[in-house]
Amino acid sequence: MVDESIQQKVLQYLSNHEYLTIATCHNDKPYASKIKYKSDKFDLYFATFSETNKGKVLLRNNLAACTIDDNSINEFIQFFGEVKLMDDKEEKVKACEILKNIFPYSKYWIYSNDILFFKIKPITVKYCVGPADIAKGKYFGDIYEINL
Repeated sequence: MVDESIQQKVLQYLSNHEYLTIATCHNDKPYASKIKYKSDKFDLYFATFSETNKGKVLLRNNLAACTIDDNSINEFIQFFGEVKLMDDKEEKVKACEILKNIFPYSKYWIYSNDILFFKIKPITVKYCVGPADIAKGKYFGDIYEINL
């Protein structure tokens, strides 16, 4: 079990970032894209147009792998999780409330059939922090795994 301070660092990292790369797969065809998100504890919310590749794939396969980083091997997050379509009005309202800080106009999206709202619930989170020491064979910092 990872101690509480590591979980708090992960939550802080999630709240201090706004972009992640999401990788999905359908019919043995992998696909990755960068999305803008907002976190609520470990849950991550995002919206996309219904005609996007990621939107179409997530409607068929609700599992995804994601990374969040600053282009550094000294601190980053990788995780695997389930992606849930938020399709009833109450869920859309909740998503808009969470997303309003990064998308102030999202409250109007509730009424659009062209916008899909998703929530990512991580299952396994890997948090890497600290300097690498390649001379000693340590290619990354310390890696902590959190199972939610």
